[in-house]
Amino acid sequence: MGRLPKAWIALTLVLAWVGVATAASFAYSVGERDQTLLQQRRDVAAVMSLLPPGSRILSVDAPQPLVLTGQTNASRFQVFSGGLTAYLQDTWPGGTQGYGEWVAEQAPTVIALGNAGAPGWLDPVLAESYHRLGRSNGWTWAVSDSVPLADREAIRATLAEN
Repeated sequence: MGRLPKAWIALTLVLAWVGVATAASFAYSVGERDQTLLQQRRDVAAVMSLLPPGSRILSVDAPQPLVLTGQTNASRFQVFSGGLTAYLQDTWPGGTQGYGEWVAEQAPTVIALGNAGAPGWLDPVLAESYHRLGRSNGWTWAVSDSVPLADREAIRATLAEN
C-alpha cells in the first residue's frame, strides 16, 4: 500500500511538469513571434514586381532573396566569410579581382549584398553598373543600370516605405 501514494506523487509531478512545459512553449511561440520573414517576403515581392521579367539576382553574403524567389546563384560562391575570400584569391583565375570581373560579365539585374556590405573586390563592379537602392532586413539591394531609372526610383521608394 505504501507504493500507491508514491506512484500518485510521481504521476502528479510528471503531469505538473508537462503542464508547465506546455504553457511555457505556448507562451514562447505566441509571444516571441518575429515578423522578419514576412517583411522580407513583402520586400522581395515588391522589388521583383518592379523589375523586368526574367531578372536575376546574384548573392554576395545574402542568400535570402534567392531563396524567396526560388532562384539559384550564378556562382557556387555566395558567402565570403570563413576563408572563402582567400580561397577565391588562390583558385579563381585572376583571384578576387577576376571573380569581380566575372560577376560583371554575368550582369545580374540585382546584386544582393549582406549586412557586412560589399567586399572590396566588388566595389569596381558596383561603382560602374549598379545603384544601391535600399535595404531589406538582412541585405542591401544593388540594382543594375540596365533597369530603367523610373523603375529604380520606384524600387527606392518602395524599400523606403517598408
